[in-house]
Amino acid sequence: MQINKFILYRFFNSKSFLRSIFFYFFRLWIISRQKHTIKKISDNLSEQDCKVNVYFVFTQFELWGVQSVYEKLLEHDQFDPYVVVMPNFEDKVHSHLQTYTENMEKFTEIGVRAIPGYLEESGVINLDYLCQKKPCLVFFDQPHPVLPNSWSFFSVSKSALICYVPYGFKVANDNQGHFNQLLHNIAWRIFCETEWHLKQFNLLGKRNGDNVVLSGYPKFDIARGNEKRDSRLYFKNKNDMTIERKVVVWAPHWSVNDMHLGYSTFDRYFEYFREILCERQEFFWVFRPHQRLRYHLIESGFMTNNEVEDYYKIWDESPNSIHYRGSDYLGLFLHTDALITDSGSFLAEYLVTNKPVLLLESDNSVRYNEFGEGIVNSFYSATSSDEINMFLDNTIKTGIDSLKMSRGISSSLVLYPPTGSSADLIVDHLQQALS
Repeated sequence: MQINKFILYRFFNSKSFLRSIFFYFFRLWIISRQKHTIKKISDNLSEQDCKVNVYFVFTQFELWGVQSVYEKLLEHDQFDPYVVVMPNFEDKVHSHLQTYTENMEKFTEIGVRAIPGYLEESGVINLDYLCQKKPCLVFFDQPHPVLPNSWSFFSVSKSALICYVPYGFKVANDNQGHFNQLLHNIAWRIFCETEWHLKQFNLLGKRNGDNVVLSGYPKFDIARGNEKRDSRLYFKNKNDMTIERKVVVWAPHWSVNDMHLGYSTFDRYFEYFREILCERQEFFWVFRPHQRLRYHLIESGFMTNNEVEDYYKIWDESPNSIHYRGSDYLGLFLHTDALITDSGSFLAEYLVTNKPVLLLESDNSVRYNEFGEGIVNSFYSATSSDEINMFLDNTIKTGIDSLKMSRGISSSLVLYPPTGSSADLIVDHLQQALS
């Protein structure tokens, strides 16, 4: 009996128990606000010329994957979309002003209606001060955006409904991280990729998926068009270099020396790729690293800031390569011939091209979830530089692709809806749910 009392005492006084109790009531508190907010939005829509103000809050431009949703909202007579541009608070290497400036430049280039979320003199602007048009819907760019209190989930939920579209296609073996984080359980709506992902929200989320809508993956909307975008949008002054060459993407993951995901093989192959960039002139190379890699290399101590800058500069300045920083990498992929990567989301995203993929295996990898393992079988794999060379010579140069049919089957698993666009489903759902 004494032992049972001791166990109960330790349980009820543990940090994990107190934390779970706190988040239970925190979640209920935010959810309780949603009915009131929906009614307020619906009442406002009944007024003449009143629109639903939609804010996409982004700390990293590379995570922007909702262009088709933004454009569809812009066309709709009931919605008024804006992009609130923030610094990358996750980046501890570069200043807030620098990351904010870079983000603002990129969003300005793609022509969205960008609102500054940061001022050099005063820092991040208060939510109430931001704009005369108060937000009704707020989309965050990731489940843990590292924002100040004025932009916390609690603060935003006072007057707006929180929404989320996953920034990456979830294939990593990290189901709690993908389906059961705080944002997943307090958001008014989450728009997920496939029926399998919807099922995981049902099984793992604390709300059993009652706030999740199967919409498909908006980044794929560009691949549904009848014509590819002009390659000059991606290759610019090097466009002529790609005409007579096979275009190969190298997309390294960020997780160098990371004990959780462990996907990265950058530490093993970065010198090798620097060498073949010069030696294999018959290929045109696209360097598309994970957006976190640049500052993680410095934070982890693997490289100094100067070493990272010098390495990235090689891919910028070489005549047969580009360093692509844009968010529209799906449009870029359609102009390439193969992908070499150790990443997660790209494995699913590149399937829309039906071009060969070489997966660089890591001994420390956490591997993939059930969905990811189902598509990995349609990729080639390598554990050494010799096997990478074999892939380049035996598959890319010759065009002999024994896994093409298998990838075609896998591509049918990632594409939803079968017809129409993901943006159509998302905007139609918002319009119906709010009116």
